[in-house]
Amino acid sequence: MLKKAFFILQLLPLLLKAQSDLYPIQDYFGGGIGYSPMYITLDSIPGASMMSSLGLNTSNFDNPFIVPLAARDEIYAYGLRNMWRFSWDLETGFLWGADVGQYEYEEINIIQPGLNYGWNIMEGTSCYDSPSCDSEGLEPPIFEYELYVDGVCSITGGYVYRGSSLWSLSGKYVYGDWCTGDIWALTYSNDGDHTNEHLITSGINITSFGIDQNDELLICANSSI
Repeated sequence: MLKKAFFILQLLPLLLKAQSDLYPIQDYFGGGIGYSPMYITLDSIPGASMMSSLGLNTSNFDNPFIVPLAARDEIYAYGLRNMWRFSWDLETGFLWGADVGQYEYEEINIIQPGLNYGWNIMEGTSCYDSPSCDSEGLEPPIFEYELYVDGVCSITGGYVYRGSSLWSLSGKYVYGDWCTGDIWALTYSNDGDHTNEHLITSGINITSFGIDQNDELLICANSSI
């Protein structure tokens, strides 16, 4: 664990410099680093965020674009615009990602290897900046909400709740919106009939969620609304 943490600290400045060099536009600040296994999200080029999966010294052997395919070995999934937080649900094995939209929709995805999540052909389940588009081969989000309705403006991804204090939230993906402080819980269904419920308007700008050693949810905020 200490070796892996040290490796991440060594790698981080290089990744941030690469992101800055490749994408100097300053309205994309998403991304994150996690491990077990280690995943990194970067806004690598304009409008084409990708998720990478790395081992300590090489790409994970089961990444979808390992040579001889004509793509970087590290790429795990792509077509994500500006993923603001991702998290694993260890009980189901799902990798959840909340993707910030451009003008129309915020979206929630289940990230799977090799899939193209559509940006910048699609924004959510709609064509981006066009009345029509070819969506064949693109993976739609499992949930989306419209931007600038009742003040919402930017999704903040959270976690599937696996704690013991709030039984009514067990198994639900808890997330929020930065502008309004609203917090919701999304229930995943295998048949695609996912349900979303509003929990609370917190009155704070939610920048991130976390979990403690008991899998209880934490909220990080930078100011009051």
